[in-house]
Amino acid sequence: EIVAFDEEESRGGKHASAPKGGDFELDQEVEEWKTFRQLPVATQGIFQNTFAKLKDAGKTEVTILVLGKNGAGKSSTINQLLGERKQKTNPYGVSTADKPSVISRSLDDFILTFIDTPGLVLGDRIHEGALSTIVEAAQERLIDVFFYVDRLDLYGISSLDRQGYSAVSRV
Repeated sequence: EIVAFDEEESRGGKHASAPKGGDFELDQEVEEWKTFRQLPVATQGIFQNTFAKLKDAGKTEVTILVLGKNGAGKSSTINQLLGERKQKTNPYGVSTADKPSVISRSLDDFILTFIDTPGLVLGDRIHEGALSTIVEAAQERLIDVFFYVDRLDLYGISSLDRQGYSAVSRV
């Protein structure tokens, strides 16, 4: 479902707005999505059709907040979707970032922004410090999509998973 926002909520500029209060790794300049043509043709078509529908609804930018536990594949997913190695990755559960980072790409006057976040887990509990930096980043811009990433090679939902879902829901 595509939801149209009024003009005041639409952000149609060429620069991603930087969070005001936080100390975040920002890619403030929106870069052209140069690797787009390297993606599979079907994937390109899905992106182009979605962007066209959103533009028809008056939306020129989408911001995706990517959440998940340490080592779940948040940064790898962003790298794959962008077709570039923009974010550092670590498949062993050790977070490569301690604060959110923003990556924005433009294609045909449409801006796609990802907010890559630190892992939500510290040892055997929810990392409240990481959660608060994520909340701070999310409060500074309109979040269109919350994308929760989890590993596919782990079977079942643990109590820690439930705590993570609960923590994200409460904020």
